[in-house]
Amino acid sequence: MKIILLRLRPSSNTVLPITHKHFLQSAIYSLLSKNLQYSSGLNEYDFSYDSYNFRLFTFNNLNKKRTAEDRLVRFESDFEFEAQTLDKRFVNIMIESLRESGGIQGYNIFCELINLSIFERQIYRNNLRIGMLTPVTVYKTGENGKTIYFIPLDDEFINLINKNFYNKYLAAYGHMLGSGVFMHPELKGFPTHLKFLYYTGMVARNSQGLGVLKMFSQGKM
Repeated sequence: MKIILLRLRPSSNTVLPITHKHFLQSAIYSLLSKNLQYSSGLNEYDFSYDSYNFRLFTFNNLNKKRTAEDRLVRFESDFEFEAQTLDKRFVNIMIESLRESGGIQGYNIFCELINLSIFERQIYRNNLRIGMLTPVTVYKTGENGKTIYFIPLDDEFINLINKNFYNKYLAAYGHMLGSGVFMHPELKGFPTHLKFLYYTGMVARNSQGLGVLKMFSQGKM
């Protein structure tokens, strides 16, 4: 499980929408596409369990001082963003592609790579105080084929989080130890399960940059 931290330098005329997830997603997939075997596997979902398919990576928002106007963002200096995954192939291909390309590109916008670092954040407790860096999407498909979305006050919200975690974990490892994760004021579970969620994102659409966790503190064992 690794975090890829990129420091990037935009050109002087780089302007992005305030909601710039699509730019980052486009840039990541552009880098991954340099390895055709891996990128075709992503399109077909490399990690599957039962009828559920997953891409086991996620990424957060751009992090740096910026000015916003007319729902557009202009970055005033170098900025950073993180992509995190438990997939070693993802990490290796990203590193190789970044070194080859010298930066990221999406929507015909190029940002120069200034620094690249790889590291881990350890989770060694069985409960965490967390916040969400990006929204959590919790939903299911109804019998009529329509998508039903849930909020934390809904009875099914926690059950669907646990179900998604269970299916995602089995897609990655093929077996499960313990009973899952639980959300009260804190997120609780085995440290290995909490670390899994931290690196793959919570619930759905993680490869679009949703469900990214921020860890405030780790509680008592």
